[in-house]
Amino acid sequence: MPPRKINRRTLPIFDPVVAASLEDIEPDLQALYGELRLQRTDVVGEMEKQASLYAWWAVLLAEAEFDVDRAERSLKLHVAERDIALRRGGDKKPSEKAIENIIAHEEEYDVLRGAFMSARRTAGILKYIVRSLEHRREAIVGLNMRDMKEWQSSA
Repeated sequence: MPPRKINRRTLPIFDPVVAASLEDIEPDLQALYGELRLQRTDVVGEMEKQASLYAWWAVLLAEAEFDVDRAERSLKLHVAERDIALRRGGDKKPSEKAIENIIAHEEEYDVLRGAFMSARRTAGILKYIVRSLEHRREAIVGLNMRDMKEWQSSA
């Protein structure tokens, strides 16, 4: 049985036509469960599938972590720019707490914070998917060793 190719068109969780970026990924947990579930009767097929699955999800995780960094940088830059503008803005110097409160109640800050939180959530989900693939690999190795022992004892 040839290894199943994993690409964006065959993956039930990510549709590039619908998803403009990683923050649009909303994993279908049933499809994900099916994707990660082991077929104990086809250990060789599972070994072949594992590498491509891991590579695919690890790349998505790397992209998501990049998005987190970019969103965090945008948020920090906005806060710094607004902080400077508020400090220069008037005769009366606002306190640190007052500046934090003013910035926290601005719409642009709220949008940037939401983008950062969404990117962090996506990266978190992908991190656990990659971690589950590592556990899946260990299970495949264990199944393969069990099958080899059975084969050796029957010979």
